[in-house]
Amino acid sequence: MLTRSLLQAIGLAAALGPVAAADELVVAGFLDAHVRRHDGAGGAFLATMGDVYAPTGMTRGPDGHLYVTSGFNEVYRFDGATGAPLGLFATETTGLLDHATGVAFAPDGRLCVASYVGDRVLRFDGATGAFVDVFVPDGSGGLSSPEAGMAFGPDGNLYVPSSGTDSILRYDGSTGAFLDAWAPPRTGGLSGPRAIVFDAPNDRAYVVSGRNDIVLRFEASTGRLLGSVIAADRPRSPTGLAITPDGASFVVTSPLEDAVRRYDLATGAYRGFFVTPGAGGLDYPLSILFVPEPRLPLEVAEPAVAGATSVVRARGAGAGERVAFAFSGAPGATPARGCAPLALDLASPRLAGVARADASGVAEIARLVPARFAGRTLFLQALAPDSCRKSAALATEIR
Repeated sequence: MLTRSLLQAIGLAAALGPVAAADELVVAGFLDAHVRRHDGAGGAFLATMGDVYAPTGMTRGPDGHLYVTSGFNEVYRFDGATGAPLGLFATETTGLLDHATGVAFAPDGRLCVASYVGDRVLRFDGATGAFVDVFVPDGSGGLSSPEAGMAFGPDGNLYVPSSGTDSILRYDGSTGAFLDAWAPPRTGGLSGPRAIVFDAPNDRAYVVSGRNDIVLRFEASTGRLLGSVIAADRPRSPTGLAITPDGASFVVTSPLEDAVRRYDLATGAYRGFFVTPGAGGLDYPLSILFVPEPRLPLEVAEPAVAGATSVVRARGAGAGERVAFAFSGAPGATPARGCAPLALDLASPRLAGVARADASGVAEIARLVPARFAGRTLFLQALAPDSCRKSAALATEIR
């Protein structure tokens, strides 16, 4: 077993105090054509997940993967556990999908994608990506220029920001039939709605009004307007919005600043930049989404027996990517130097070894387990320092 000093030499720092684990914020930069990961607690840039030309909308699927629309009429998929690109998932080549924007999974598991120029919503098979049908017909209920932030509500129906009519339109979640204008044109000053986000536990919905830089709050079950949320320091041409995992605030994109701003959910008070202007090369962010922190699957492939060799394996790395394997006698929090604010979930970790992933993304090490570890529980964790991804900490009892 190697020492902690060697662990630090490959970029894993000494313990500097507890760091809370958090979901990550995924940001789609429309003009820079990248999908990026940011720390879910403080917004710091972590890594680029992959390229999508002109990314517009994002959603997380029932399979845990991330789905991103391209303005060039495609839907791309990213692995929900590793963040790795999984390639093109869906497209439609007959012209029905014209400038893809909104993307959302229906309660039945099928994928709905909005056509901005076609004023319609298409439906795709949620498992294969095959085109199914036109779910919301052209201009149904007055639909005009559906935006990227459409969503299925707690009632199972589809809510579509219709920027051409300054309204939020609601459609039956099973049939696509028009139900009503949930937020009638220009309600509360609504102008150019870009996104609707539901806070179901509190029966609230938040709507981004892009042309006048405000966010409106509604009672979700009735559509009753509760007023404007942002008190001051408005974002510039906001598009995407997400409620923070702790439920205390919300973040909203500010494309003309190349940034994401943060506000108190209850009062609307401005809390500063969540993602600072241009972080990681960000250029014109459209959509944002909190997702569980991507992880590398980790397993102990051979029995952990004192005095014998044990194999530890991580999956989901990039081909040729470095993976460091660390161990500790107790859980904790140790910041990873070069990947701040990412932290290992180990107290005073030591290095077991470093390996390069093979073509299938698997990295492994084989190490002799010292006899003195018999009867102890060790905590193992893998870190890919180049992409700033880690596995969950794995507790293993040494026999």
